[in-house]
Amino acid sequence: SPSILAVPKETPANNLKEFVALVKSQPGKFSFGTYGAGTSSHIQGSLLNLQGGLDMVHVPYQGGAPLVNAMLGNQLSAAFLDAGSS
Repeated sequence: SPSILAVPKETPANNLKEFVALVKSQPGKFSFGTYGAGTSSHIQGSLLNLQGGLDMVHVPYQGGAPLVNAMLGNQLSAAFLDAGSS
């Protein structure tokens, strides 16, 4: 299924370019959540870090439900979610 990069609505970025600029402007402050180590969402986050020159910390969760709850609770700066979980 398609994946989505989700950020809390309070994040002052309206698109990926603005989000990358925001993360670069505040090194060490941002994290991204995934379904777990080695999952497709982990790979997507690692690629964003690599290709964007970012330093977001990977925070693995044990599946979609805990990941979505963490996003809703503003415990993460971003998450890679499948379309169904979004």
